[in-house]
Amino acid sequence: MSKLETAVTSVDQGFKTYDFSQVTSAIYNFWLYDYCDNYLESLKPVMSNQSTDSEVVSRQKSGREVVYTCVDVGLRLLSPFMPFLTEELWHRIPRRPEDKTESICIAQYPQSVPTWRDDVIEKNVKFVQEVVSTVRRMRASFGLTKQKPKLYFSVTTQETLETLNSFGETLAFFTSSTDPEVKLNMDSVPEGCSVEIVNENCQAYMTVKGLVNIEEEITKLTKKKEKSEADHAKLLKTTQAATYAKVPEAKQKENSAKLETLQNEINTAENTIANYRKFL
Repeated sequence: MSKLETAVTSVDQGFKTYDFSQVTSAIYNFWLYDYCDNYLESLKPVMSNQSTDSEVVSRQKSGREVVYTCVDVGLRLLSPFMPFLTEELWHRIPRRPEDKTESICIAQYPQSVPTWRDDVIEKNVKFVQEVVSTVRRMRASFGLTKQKPKLYFSVTTQETLETLNSFGETLAFFTSSTDPEVKLNMDSVPEGCSVEIVNENCQAYMTVKGLVNIEEEITKLTKKKEKSEADHAKLLKTTQAATYAKVPEAKQKENSAKLETLQNEINTAENTIANYRKFL
C-alpha cells in the first residue's frame, strides 16, 4: 500500500507537469516490480497456508483486501493509457458494496492517501530484498537448484534482528531455504557454511556441506569448464583468421556474443569449483 501511494503521488505530479514518461514509468514500476514481482510472490506462502488459526485467517483476509485495492487503483491509474483493456479487466473484478460505478471511464481517478505511506516498512522491505539477492547469489555460486539449505544470519543491531525475524517466512520462500536463524553477533560460523556480507550490519551463512556430493560436483563442473574452454578456443581461432573480415557483420556480432557467453560459463565454473574446494 505504501508503494501504491508512491505511485499515485508520482502519477499526479507527472500529470501536473506534463511529464507523461514519469506517469507511465510510475505505473509500470508499480505493477511489475512492486506488485507482481514482490507483493504477490510474498503473499503465496500466506494464501497457501491451510491452517484455520485466527492469525493466519486474518493475514489472508488482509492480503485479499490489499490485492483488491492494488488491482482496482492500479487499473484506474492505467485507464487513460489503455482504456479498453482496463475497462475489460475492471469489469472482471467484483465491486465493493458501496461502489456502484458502472465504468472505469467515469470512476474517480486515484487520489493520494498519505496514511498509506510507511517509510519504515519500505526501508525494511528494501533491506530484505538485499538479503534475498545475496542468498540467491550464494545459491548460484554453488549450483544449488532444488536443495533447500539452512540459513543463518549474524547481525549487529537489535533492529536488524527484529526485521529479519519478522520477514522469516518471506526470506525462506524467496530463497528456497528452511526457516532462517538470526543471531545477534554470532560467535562462530556454523559448520559447513558459506558466508557473504549483506551490509555492515548483517552477514549471511548458508549450509552447503552435506547437500551435495562435492567431489562429484567438482568433476562435473571441471568437464563442463573444459568443454567451454575448447569451444571458446575454437571460436576464437576462427575470429582471428586472416579471412574473418569477409564474414558478414551479423555473424561477427553473433560470434562475439557467443564468445562472451562461453567466457562467462568458464568464469562461473571456475568460481563454483573454487567455492566447493573450500569444503573438501
